Amino acid sequence: MASKPKSFRLRGTPTGQQREREYDRERDRQPGRQWYKTSRWQRERADFLAQPDNQFCRRCEQVGLLNAGHLTMAGELQSNPRRMHLVIDHIKRHYGDERLFWDRSNWQPLCPDHHDIVKQAEERAAAPHR
Repeated sequence: MASKPKSFRLRGTPTGQQREREYDRERDRQPGRQWYKTSRWQRERADFLAQPDNQFCRRCEQVGLLNAGHLTMAGELQSNPRRMHLVIDHIKRHYGDERLFWDRSNWQPLCPDHHDIVKQAEERAAAPHR
């Protein structure tokens, strides 16, 4: 019976898992990232998402879809249980500005698809090109 060949990786090059860990470490060095790991953020996030106006993804609502994080932005059931939640998005990027980070008027609930795909692409497109 044929077996799947072993994947090839040059000696000394990092594995996919090692690259992911390094990416996370590098991202955590960005200004303001440490606030996401505080108990204050966990409390504020839970309180914000418990409010009636913040139960659904704002961008999904704009197209008539009530998505509490359990759907993709296309309206299909989310298949990844790790993505079945709402994300608090900072409408205006805070860039490490503590006042802007904690300003609730700068927060909006988004589904993971809108936050991780659409909003990130918009921010990359708006960023000054280097």
